[in-house]
Amino acid sequence: ECYHSKSGNLKMDEECCGEILECGHTCCGRFGEATSEDNPSESHLGCLRDDCANSGLEFQTGEDECGICLDELKNAPCIKLHCSHIWHFACLSQQLQFAQLDHTKRILFTGSGCGICQSFCKHPALNDIMKPVLDVKVKVEELVKKQIKIDQLDESDRILNPDSPYFQRPFEYAMHTYTFYFCSKCDSPFFGGSMDCIQSVESDRDLSSADRLCENCNSITFESCKDPVHRGQYIWKCRFCCSIASYVCHGNIHVCKRCHENDFEALRSGKKEGYPCSGSQSCTLQFFRQGQEIHENGPGEHCEQVLQCTQCMDLKRSGEGDSVGCERQLERFSKNLLVNPDGEMGMDGWKVHINGGNGWSVEDTADYRGVRKNFVASFALCLKGQLIDLRKYIRPEYLSRGVLSIEVSSRYKARTDCGAIYFMAAALLDESFRIVDSFR
Repeated sequence: ECYHSKSGNLKMDEECCGEILECGHTCCGRFGEATSEDNPSESHLGCLRDDCANSGLEFQTGEDECGICLDELKNAPCIKLHCSHIWHFACLSQQLQFAQLDHTKRILFTGSGCGICQSFCKHPALNDIMKPVLDVKVKVEELVKKQIKIDQLDESDRILNPDSPYFQRPFEYAMHTYTFYFCSKCDSPFFGGSMDCIQSVESDRDLSSADRLCENCNSITFESCKDPVHRGQYIWKCRFCCSIASYVCHGNIHVCKRCHENDFEALRSGKKEGYPCSGSQSCTLQFFRQGQEIHENGPGEHCEQVLQCTQCMDLKRSGEGDSVGCERQLERFSKNLLVNPDGEMGMDGWKVHINGGNGWSVEDTADYRGVRKNFVASFALCLKGQLIDLRKYIRPEYLSRGVLSIEVSSRYKARTDCGAIYFMAAALLDESFRIVDSFR
């Protein structure tokens, strides 16, 4: 006796494939599945009887429940997904319709996956339902690749460890680690910060449309640079204080390390006021909007400010671009605290720690942005360094408030006559020479 031969449900019988399989039992798939125009190669679901030697079942039988309606699989037309799990076609179609992405909330693909293994639901009969979700997924995957590279997430033990649930699954781990939102203006997905910043469901629900703007649509970015190619290459002020932002959270809230780690939720919600600016005469962040003499710091979107476009900075330094605004910012914004950074004064200002091989030397080089000298190491390990007393440049109260932002960078090139290894290390020390923060 076949499952559907006496169902007593005419509609179900009409929607069921009903063809007799080689084993002599009725196919429990959907009607027309073997001649699908979506995919001519789509074959019969197959026999779901557990007592059939030709069933070829991997995980489920017709006696098992549909995980959505909890009725037995044999009681309605079924489909087998790419992951080999079987569901009632009508139940799964309805679930996927309900799981369409809400463009006012954080992007989540959990409702579009198989409820058993969480793999994306793939089947020719679901193409129309899944297409909007898959189109967004492709765009988010590109954002994920970019952010993984920036954060070096591909080197995480969660991805490299065979015992990890995210082993060799960087996209799934990124969706667990990052947040993405739809821009409230252009509807394109954009990176919205770390998942760690979302402390509760409520805090994820109250994003304003102004906090859901991608950098292409955020008018604030045009204050610094009008070149659309440079989008995403900005240095931002912290929304809550006069520091350079290190993070982006909750859509497009730019925040420094101090504010991020101390009372961020209180600052974001307005329960705690932002740190007031001391004004143009004494503020450590010497860049203000035109006509302003004080930074606006607080929870409002108007407190966001782009300090610099890094692409424009590079173009201006190389003489390849012309950006008067960026030139003004660069002059006021940056100061190289190193003594003799390019070797114009030989080795003056540098302490040589290791002088291996033939030791350190200075050589002439082709003019590069006004630099005509460079330091040269030898065939054995060479190390040099500088100790910079920040008290000579910055008032003590700003050092103690922790609003200082320091950029450490270097231009280097490998030798052509042998292999080479280059590394740079920096450490921030307190008055007792204890390490406060470090980078290598």
